[in-house]
Amino acid sequence: MLSHWAAFTNLWDNLAFVPMLTLSGLCAQNRTVIQNVDLPPVLKARILGILVHRDRAGRKGPLLPRPGLWVSDAISCQLSLPNSPVLSLDVLIRPETPDDYAAIREVNLAAFGSPLEAALVERLRDDGLVIASLVAVDDAGQVVGHILFSPVMIMTTKGDQMQVASLAPMSVLPSHQRRGIGSMLVEHGIEVCRRAHYRAIVLVGHPSYYPRFGFTHALVAGLKNPFAADEAFMGLELVRGALSDIKGRVVYPEAFNQFS
Repeated sequence: MLSHWAAFTNLWDNLAFVPMLTLSGLCAQNRTVIQNVDLPPVLKARILGILVHRDRAGRKGPLLPRPGLWVSDAISCQLSLPNSPVLSLDVLIRPETPDDYAAIREVNLAAFGSPLEAALVERLRDDGLVIASLVAVDDAGQVVGHILFSPVMIMTTKGDQMQVASLAPMSVLPSHQRRGIGSMLVEHGIEVCRRAHYRAIVLVGHPSYYPRFGFTHALVAGLKNPFAADEAFMGLELVRGALSDIKGRVVYPEAFNQFS
């Protein structure tokens, strides 16, 4: 059903990793729609790519159980899914640049209603502790979302150390939420961490949101962290078995001390 994961290059950067579906993996109505739409090949790839997800075992499969509803025009195509946020294709995900710093701060302030997350981003950036800092930019050039991954250390009860990635924070402007922008940021960030050879990612977040990307509390049940001891603390293995049977604690950089 699925062909492969591919990277495509656009005018802004080469960090837009999209999953590619063969047309045979789509239902008849969606095949017809995509075949008949006059779009550049790269945009068609983005439309096809947005239709897939990864299940908890890391397999890739079709997201739609039945045909979706295609709306808007060829430039800002959107896919409306049953019981799901609308996925928008008129957003570019790319690495941050210095010109984005002020906008990233405003996005975090608007999303969290607090200066703590914005300060965390700036401190991690200043300390050189950034694995990936990605922005979502709309077709007007406005930064509407942001995500940051930084390194943290797992100290095991056996005295071993393992560096993994931490996802924090992730923010989307309130006016642009429930459009799939957060999901695009998370998926792109996971792929960057994978390509940077990190074996796992940990986070503290909404238990109803992050499991769709493969995060689960069970993988980190043997680990302690200073921010959560319940289902909100989750992990994702990028290498199978990376978090299996590990007991110990997660040590965060000093930038996170403001949250403890």
